Amino acid sequence: MGRRIKKLTFITILIVGIPAGCSSDNIGPPQEKYMVEDSCQNRVMQNLKMDRMVLLYENQDELMKKLNLAAQIIQWEREQAGLKANEFAEVNEILKVQPDVVIGLSDHIDERACKVSKKLSEHGIQPILMEYKNVQQLKESVHKLGLLTGRTMEAKQWGDEVDNSLEQVKTAIAKSPVKKVYWEFDFKPNQIESGMDQGLTLAGTHLLNELLTFAGGTNIAEKERVEPTSSYAAMKEVEIMEANPDILFIPVGSSNLFSYTRPEKRRNWDKIEAVKENRLYEVNPETYDIGRLPETIVWLATHMHPDAF
Repeated sequence: MGRRIKKLTFITILIVGIPAGCSSDNIGPPQEKYMVEDSCQNRVMQNLKMDRMVLLYENQDELMKKLNLAAQIIQWEREQAGLKANEFAEVNEILKVQPDVVIGLSDHIDERACKVSKKLSEHGIQPILMEYKNVQQLKESVHKLGLLTGRTMEAKQWGDEVDNSLEQVKTAIAKSPVKKVYWEFDFKPNQIESGMDQGLTLAGTHLLNELLTFAGGTNIAEKERVEPTSSYAAMKEVEIMEANPDILFIPVGSSNLFSYTRPEKRRNWDKIEAVKENRLYEVNPETYDIGRLPETIVWLATHMHPDAF
């Protein structure tokens, strides 16, 4: 009898020693925190301090809202720092606001960006710089950011929205013809040589080039040769005319009566199909916010293929 009691006592101790809902197979050392290495080889650990966060680029505010991180964003003097499309900010302007983390997602992280990253690290600030070249890589970067910041559900929801938009567009334009597209960011007139005015457009390496493809278009500058450090291409006015795009995407204000980029003032643009058919569309700045990628995909498709929607 005493022997039986001892056996029951031992079993009871075992049961108490195992947490409810767990089996002995699950017992082991605690799992390590998630860690990623960004595009500048910075090691970033999960659940890092993010009470004060700086965004290196302006086109990511909406993404932070989608990830429920907007409350941590602090403003800094981007203009004073000299941050432009192909430049990187002086870190002094960032240091002034004393952030915990500096986040930058970009289609081009080069040596200059990594120098900024190194300086931030030397001052005890955690940089997270992630490069993406296409939609899939951008989704992966957002997924990693979600894991690092404890926003996995929000990151997944954003990724699902991207996939849903792509599927919606794919179904809608399945029978629509591909449209030739010219997307202009800037215009540089040449006062000396006629016909040599240049438009700055997106190169084949730009994320928007892939979005145009998804939306049923083809970028007329896709095969233009560009510098390895650039996602933009220059096209002469005569080249744009010869390509004869079906669709023109132009900056906001281009159709203003006094704008020198007004289509009516451009050489031979009246012969371009897009101009003759009045298929010119001004692109609002929010279109470039990567957080609005799902909406941008649909916006592009509906403007290139209005009959399909």
